[in-house]
Amino acid sequence: QTCALPIFNIRKSSGEEERFSSEKLKHSLLKSGASEAVVNQVLNRLKEKIVEGMPTSRIYRIALE
Repeated sequence: QTCALPIFNIRKSSGEEERFSSEKLKHSLLKSGASEAVVNQVLNRLKEKIVEGMPTSRIYRIALE
């Protein structure tokens, strides 16, 4: 089970900032073939590492660790 992620703005590759959406990340991971269990592990790990203004490229690197 996932814990709630803090609310942060993240930086997209275009430089635009937007509110981080765990649902968008979850959908992306599921679409790529990850199981629900793996998605929950990724979201729990990310909860410990995400910071304000983090680039999406870093978020995806953490997701793929």
